[in-house]
Amino acid sequence: MRIHDRTVRRPLKVRPDVPSATPATDEEVVARVLAGHQDSFEILVRRHHRAIYSYIYRMTGQADLAADLAQEVFLKVYTALSSFNPTYRFTTWLYRIASNRVIDHVRRRRMILVPLDSPAGESHGAPREVAAGGRNPQENLLDRESARGVAQAIGDLPAEYRELIILRHFQHRSYEEIAKIKRSPLGTVKNRLFRAREALRRRIAR
Repeated sequence: MRIHDRTVRRPLKVRPDVPSATPATDEEVVARVLAGHQDSFEILVRRHHRAIYSYIYRMTGQADLAADLAQEVFLKVYTALSSFNPTYRFTTWLYRIASNRVIDHVRRRRMILVPLDSPAGESHGAPREVAAGGRNPQENLLDRESARGVAQAIGDLPAEYRELIILRHFQHRSYEEIAKIKRSPLGTVKNRLFRAREALRRRIAR
């Protein structure tokens, strides 16, 4: 994925025969870009494009649209990079920008979520359902139901509920990070996720 901006040049080339040091953190890469090494922004794109594309794809259900919106998100990130607060995780800030963009779009156009097992989703690296691992019965709901039925039910949820389900169960964001992404109290996020799962349960049970 390439950002169409003249200041973002060719991707960095890494010699496979030379052992690399410990990879820089996202925050260190941001500092490098802000110090004038614009080419380093491609590192952030390579690291996070697939996840951001997948998140938007699950929200919109359209591969081409998800690609376009992901491009817009990274352009926004690049142009707003100087406003990044390094006391926060870069991924939190990135998802906040992506959330604002996709929710704005979804609210203007009611989108239908495609099945999780569709070829388009697989071809673009959309993550599969989360395996159960000691979670409560509500969280295990996504694992017990068929992928297609769950996808259709999620697509019927209000955009706000749909986003929380996707961030938690498919993007694997923690409650704390979701709270920061949405700029909401942790208790509010947990309550909304509970209501979102209940709404999802009712749709699946129909």
